Amino acid sequence: RRKYTRLGRFWRILLRELILVYPRTGFDTKGVSITLPLAVLSAASFAVQEFRVRIIDQRTQDDWESRLREALLTRPLCVGLSSMTGTQIHYALQISRVVKEAAPEVPVVWGGMHATLMAEQTLQHPDIDIVVRGAGEIALLELARALAGGHPFDSIRGLTWKDRDGVVHNNAGSDPLDLNTLPPVPYDLVDIENYV
Repeated sequence: RRKYTRLGRFWRILLRELILVYPRTGFDTKGVSITLPLAVLSAASFAVQEFRVRIIDQRTQDDWESRLREALLTRPLCVGLSSMTGTQIHYALQISRVVKEAAPEVPVVWGGMHATLMAEQTLQHPDIDIVVRGAGEIALLELARALAGGHPFDSIRGLTWKDRDGVVHNNAGSDPLDLNTLPPVPYDLVDIENYV
């Protein structure tokens, strides 16, 4: 088991990949109401400079589950999801369940408005490990660095997580972002033709 853990850590450092998934909203009609997954694209804006980022959009990719399971074979650093309060939570939980079935050691990270407002409640679900509260651009980058290097999360602002014993930890909130300092949104991570 120790050998497997070392090998898994080696591959995570080598591949340095994040998977970001945008769940269905319940109001998704192809060619009519599906817009770009800006929440995960924005969150990736800093991380993409240091890590490989793969985006899966449950709204536009009917084969999302097979894509996710295939991506999990690389044992990414984490799988991140964005979710708003409402129907989207159902689909985000569906995605989280797939991750934990296929690769239980890969951390599931939730962001978005619901997770921000209800971080501790969100972490009560057994398939969710970490919550990024507020703007996730910098916190996601710092989390990826910590996961890649095996470092603690204590200094990552805007992070709430549960440790191996299930104890929830809340870091201080993140500072407001200066929008003028944000890098360009990495639109090349998605097929623009899939969106209105």
